[in-house]
Amino acid sequence: MGAIKRIAKNTIYMFTGNIVKKLFTLVLTLIVARYLGAANFGKLSFALGFVVLFSILTDFGAKILINREIARNKDKVNKYVSNVIILKVFLSIVMILVVGAAANILSYPSETIFLVYIAAFIFIFQSLGEPLNSAFRGFEVLQYSALPMIGQSLLKFLLAIGVVILGLGVKELLFAYLIAEILGFLMMLFYYHTKIHKFCLEWDYKFSKGIIKASIPFGVAALMMTLYDKIDITMLSKMVSNPDAVIGWYSAAITLPYVFEFIPISIMSAVYSYASVSYLKDISKLKIVYEKLISYFFYFTIPLCVGTVVLANKIIHLLYGNEYAPAIFALQILIWAVLLKFQMYAFGIVLDSMNKEMLTMKAAIASLVANVGLNLILIPKYGFIGASIATVASEMIYFVICYAAVSVYLERVPLIKLLYKPVFASIIMGVSVYYLNFINLFIAIFLAMIIYISLMFILRAFPKKDIGYVVAYMKGISNKFKS
Repeated sequence: MGAIKRIAKNTIYMFTGNIVKKLFTLVLTLIVARYLGAANFGKLSFALGFVVLFSILTDFGAKILINREIARNKDKVNKYVSNVIILKVFLSIVMILVVGAAANILSYPSETIFLVYIAAFIFIFQSLGEPLNSAFRGFEVLQYSALPMIGQSLLKFLLAIGVVILGLGVKELLFAYLIAEILGFLMMLFYYHTKIHKFCLEWDYKFSKGIIKASIPFGVAALMMTLYDKIDITMLSKMVSNPDAVIGWYSAAITLPYVFEFIPISIMSAVYSYASVSYLKDISKLKIVYEKLISYFFYFTIPLCVGTVVLANKIIHLLYGNEYAPAIFALQILIWAVLLKFQMYAFGIVLDSMNKEMLTMKAAIASLVANVGLNLILIPKYGFIGASIATVASEMIYFVICYAAVSVYLERVPLIKLLYKPVFASIIMGVSVYYLNFINLFIAIFLAMIIYISLMFILRAFPKKDIGYVVAYMKGISNKFKS
């Protein structure tokens, strides 16, 4: 199978899995947010967000490292997978102890601390599945990542709906999430054992030590980005009055933009192995990957951001209800982080493939420092709106640093030449939707898509070669169904 077809096939698998997961997650989040109310939804969001701050204790950067190494050394797949899983088990114990100590030192209520412990076990089983997913990526058989993802998402949804129907609370919801994560991990282990390599534990102290040492740059970068993503919720919990409701509003606003994060994640999963090998064999292919990623990520996110700003009022009231009205302005700010977050994945694929992970680490450190500093300044005065501004500003810093790095070590993509067509089309689309704001939200979104796509074709933004690839692949899928 050719590289383009293989990438397209794996992208479709991951898109399908992630779309299903995101749909279940989004619908469940909306149901849970309405069911619990802003304050209890804030408690749930805080427990999950607080634990993520300590996630590096179970990952130490190995996830990204073994993605690359398995793609290049498939014969060592079980050695990488089993050693990383064993390390994660030991480090998970450390994480639980640290999480508990931190929650007690920060004097959170006993109920909150108990919720944090449950959330810690949820994250542990998520983490244990990561080396298995790395194996699927390395062998470019992403259907075995997608299927457990779909099964776990469906189970989580059904169990959580059962909790809601029974009228239970936050604690029971977290237990439902935990059961789903355990079963999801077992599904991945089954596929790895039957489709990739017979799973057996291969503990090698020297090999594991080498993994940890090589993972340090990835681990520091992951730690910085994790702290950057989640530190705002912890800071809000200590810097505002009525923190449960405030975190509930903020979580409602930030959930919607990151619904779309499955798109770069799916593409990254499908492209990463190809990009890693291309750097060693033919760097011109890596340049093509970079150009396509940065272009099409902008083509998608610019109209998304403009449309969300115009329709934010309708979106929040329809999805969450009047209780979450304070989240409208935060959503209008946070949506711009998506534009920058997509590019973060493009830069990450390229720089990691070039063994330049130290640069992403430095960019992550700069973003974290900026985020914490801006939150300290803005939250006391502007609350969760200040946290929203800090998030977007920090993403911009990461973007500038990584764009400059890729421009030096690979090639410089001229942004103005790249942006003027999607920006122009998005402005026209946004103005049109603004004056059509009185109509149904879904009709407005549909019309916005038609206007934007039509303008992009008129402006000839899509190369004929790319359109040809898409048409040919869709014809191939159609012929398979007919046969």
